[in-house]
Amino acid sequence: AKVRVEFSKAATLLLTNHPEVDGMDLREVLVQVLSQDPRPAYQTDNGDREYGALLAGYNVRWRYEGNSLLVTEIIQQND
Repeated sequence: AKVRVEFSKAATLLLTNHPEVDGMDLREVLVQVLSQDPRPAYQTDNGDREYGALLAGYNVRWRYEGNSLLVTEIIQQND
């Protein structure tokens, strides 16, 4: 089952300022990846755990809130 992906105000601001990466809509790329619930299978408790990954050149941080996933931060990585 897919997870609903939401964005914090800070993450939304970055998406407004950097809407595309390699010609693709950054928000759509993040939703497609994160809606697949990329947690390891043994980690099903939500708790207060924050997750992070490098996606499309951005350090993306998120946490789970009930049945949805909240992207808390998106930080552009410097080359």
